Amino acid sequence: MAPVLNLLSEVPDPAAAALTLRMLSADSENKYLRRAASSVAATKLARGHFDEAALPRLETHVVGALRRGESLDGRLDSFDLAVQLPERSWAQVSGALRTRRAHALVEQARTGSELVSATRAASVVADLAPSIQADTPTHQAQEPDLMLRRLLREALLHAHKPRRHHAALLIAASPYAPATARRLLSVAEDDNDLLAARAWTVLMRLDTAPHRDEVVRQAITEPRPSIRSRALVTAGLGGELDVAQGGEIVARLDSARSLERHATLFALGMAGSPELGTLTSSEDVDTQRGAQWWLTRGGAIRDADVL
Repeated sequence: MAPVLNLLSEVPDPAAAALTLRMLSADSENKYLRRAASSVAATKLARGHFDEAALPRLETHVVGALRRGESLDGRLDSFDLAVQLPERSWAQVSGALRTRRAHALVEQARTGSELVSATRAASVVADLAPSIQADTPTHQAQEPDLMLRRLLREALLHAHKPRRHHAALLIAASPYAPATARRLLSVAEDDNDLLAARAWTVLMRLDTAPHRDEVVRQAITEPRPSIRSRALVTAGLGGELDVAQGGEIVARLDSARSLERHATLFALGMAGSPELGTLTSSEDVDTQRGAQWWLTRGGAIRDADVL
């Protein structure tokens, strides 16, 4: 639902702002709707689409989201919203937070606009950029490509989601895209959950078809639920699954959390996997419904000449 809701980010009308606030409400039963609305709210707040009267409701949402025990990766959208709050609203929110860590992370991002410290961000990019540049035959200049470094830093670690998204798209359209995909597959196995999750999110914007088997392998073996979900979505975007791969993906479905289950169905559905047929008789009603939805509509239609 996030791609659909993102259209609200482009609409400055007060009715769009009111709708976004309603979807953010704690009364909303769908947590994925709330998460997507949080991302939209951060963008609308940055663009000045909310009036003063909306700030208390945004503050309440941020406090609830940052108090929950999720990892930073799991609450990035609410984190983004916290970073975009005006100073007086942030003062209200920060006083209600229970942990110094949550406060320190937002303060750092409000000052430096990145998800990690400037030193850590520079270190990550310093490790990646030279190898990507060296692995791109047409761009092996003697001098470091400062634009590549800037785009990598923004795509992976900028605090504002639209900045991360557009930087990743620019990398995908550049000659560095193939080498970036190769290098980020290694970063996606990093012990740091945030860095691994961000690598997968950038990989979703790149062509991973040449690394199809490696993407699927990592999606099958990744033990961290939120990161495995991103790996499965990347697998779904990347092409077909053979019978063995489909079977291995389904084998972990019974123990999967809801987000993993959704990503699993996406991977199988996009590939038109025959495993979907067996899932229509699953004991889980949502899995049944999702498998039937994909069978009814069919897998992805891919044009060979379009990325």
